[in-house]
Amino acid sequence: MDEFRKPYEYEEETGVAGFVFVFAMMLIVFEVFLGVITLAQGHVVAGLFPGASKVYVAVAVLFIAFTLFTFFALYKVHKHALKVVKSYLIFRILYLTPVCVLIFNYSRIAKASANETLGEMIVGALVVPLIYIWGFSILWYGYFLKSKRVKDSY
Repeated sequence: MDEFRKPYEYEEETGVAGFVFVFAMMLIVFEVFLGVITLAQGHVVAGLFPGASKVYVAVAVLFIAFTLFTFFALYKVHKHALKVVKSYLIFRILYLTPVCVLIFNYSRIAKASANETLGEMIVGALVVPLIYIWGFSILWYGYFLKSKRVKDSY
């Protein structure tokens, strides 16, 4: 008599799952939104310098496009997806750190007369975003570097 396989035996792990799925969703939801915000705010700051506005818009659009490319490389389980993700996380730090500092300097000058002290402004508008930028990139880079599941999938 033939034995029937149980339903869960038919399931194979393909595609994005677990923490990689969480990372992919963060890319498509939060990182694209972050790219659009930095594009808008950075465009205002870059507009203060002649010729810098076009260069900044090009780099910001490149960041958004790289974010979407990274998402699709992960989602399609491309063989080079791991290299793409690591490159993205490094590019993310190299792009967002100076943008964050420039936006902070502009907002500090624009809000010089506000009731907020310089220390509160530094912590809220510079330190917290930089911790998020660096922490996000370093933690995910470490995960993609050390995870056995990621190495097996990609």
